[in-house]
Amino acid sequence: MVMKNIFSNALFSKKNFYILFAVVLVLKLVLLFGVHIKSPDFFRSVDSIAYTNFAEQLISQGLLMPDVTTNPLGLDTIGPGYPLLIVFFFLFSDSLLILTFVNVVLAHLVSLFTYKIGLLLFKNNFFPFLAAVTVMFNYKAMFYSYRVLKESLAGFLFIWLIYLVILFFIVRKDEYSLRSYFWRIVGIGALSTYLIHTDERFIVHVLSIMLIIILFHSVRYRQRILIAVSYGALVLLLSVPWAARNNAVFGRPIFLSYRTAPYSDPLCSKLGFEWKSIEYSVPASHVYGTISISEAAIDSIAAGLNPTSLSTQTIHHIRLGLEKGIRPHQFSPAQLYWTNFIEFFKIVDFRDDYRASGFLFSGSWSLRHTAASLLCMGIYLPGFIFALLFAHRNRIIMFMLILTAVHGFYHVFFAYVITRYRIPIEPFVVLVGIYGYWQLYTMKRQHSEKKLTEEIVNP
Repeated sequence: MVMKNIFSNALFSKKNFYILFAVVLVLKLVLLFGVHIKSPDFFRSVDSIAYTNFAEQLISQGLLMPDVTTNPLGLDTIGPGYPLLIVFFFLFSDSLLILTFVNVVLAHLVSLFTYKIGLLLFKNNFFPFLAAVTVMFNYKAMFYSYRVLKESLAGFLFIWLIYLVILFFIVRKDEYSLRSYFWRIVGIGALSTYLIHTDERFIVHVLSIMLIIILFHSVRYRQRILIAVSYGALVLLLSVPWAARNNAVFGRPIFLSYRTAPYSDPLCSKLGFEWKSIEYSVPASHVYGTISISEAAIDSIAAGLNPTSLSTQTIHHIRLGLEKGIRPHQFSPAQLYWTNFIEFFKIVDFRDDYRASGFLFSGSWSLRHTAASLLCMGIYLPGFIFALLFAHRNRIIMFMLILTAVHGFYHVFFAYVITRYRIPIEPFVVLVGIYGYWQLYTMKRQHSEKKLTEEIVNP
């Protein structure tokens, strides 16, 4: 009875949610101005400089031929998605405050789509309200929205895309029509293309969406396959202009950025492409998941030297560990995958240690960081695990589980992990976690009712 009253409480109405949504957005923007006044350099990081530099080169050189060899940070590893957004606002002003203003709005809109997905998933307003408020006050997402980074844009595009996929191909059971087929493919195809050109890691979710369409759409299988293949083909077609630009810059087609070259280069070789390697001013050792460092190089860093074969970031991380008396060592593949897994899903961190391939130092979390993690992942991750038992009952839950699994699998086995990389899937962890707790509560209530009925029948 108590739970029923909570679900029907007018406090959790849609109107009240939108009022809260607007009020919190204003408060976040006020806080943003306060940060700008107190510490204007907070907005800028090493990655921020790379994005703004790329935007400036897009303005001066045009979209298809920016010079990637003159930027000391390596423009070859950046997709055009976020720099293009920066270009638009740089046409009016080069103030970083405007960029972070946009980031805050985009990050805040993630809670709106969390709410909309919750309304499709649950039969009451309370659970969507709870999930959206949790995401709205996600400290880590708020923190990174105050910096000139692509996370806010990528997270916004991702959850918007997933909402449309759920709405079009899982929830709606309307009949197939050429008009709906066309507009749905165009919508999710355009969003997907911009998303993967903002952050190439999300290419794995294009395959996830194709799979979901084939598995869960309500039309006949032949039409499902047609829709899925058309979606994938449209993403490829819309990606051709940037691939052509990469061909002009690098001497062979590269689908998204230089980071995808290890996957596209073997295919290009088989197709007969030949190219000369391009030397950049930054060593490749900033790719922490693949580097190997000799003991002699570590000794030289301990002696206060800076080996030219290593990037400044790598030397900095090793030095941080050495200052705490912890010497790095080369991780085995098993150690690499295990530390990536722990890093991706961890709730708290009380240890100073190395991770990735063994040379990326990671300090223990602050009290504020720990509290923020506990209020999001700490609360909902157990429910997320419980939901695995009931996932077969709900296709939306299965889709979000697939998204989380694919996102985690890619980072654990094909990249190195930073906890902020899981921000885009945290809304799904929250929604699935709530579902898991609700299913456990339902099971307990049914068990209690069954037991009470047996006691009445057999006193």
